[in-house]
Amino acid sequence: MPDCEYINKCPFYNKEPGDTPRADEVLKHLYCHKDNSKCAIYIIVTALDFTKVPKEILPNQGEIARMIVEELKMLE
Repeated sequence: MPDCEYINKCPFYNKEPGDTPRADEVLKHLYCHKDNSKCAIYIIVTALDFTKVPKEILPNQGEIARMIVEELKMLE
C-alpha cells in the first residue's frame, strides 16, 4: 500500500519528535506507510477536514476518531 495521501499535511507525521520517538516511528510505519484506513487522523480528515483534527489525537485512536466524526456530523 502506498504512503498516505495526507502525509505532507498530517499534524502527527510532521510534528517534532516527542518523549517517545520510537513509538512515533512505529505508528508512522503502521498508519502512514502501511494502512491508513484505520488511522484516526485519516478518518477525521476524510469525513470532515484537517481543522477538526485534535492536536493530541494519535493514529491508533480510530474509535475516538469515529466518535468525533459522529458528534460533529450531528451538529451540522
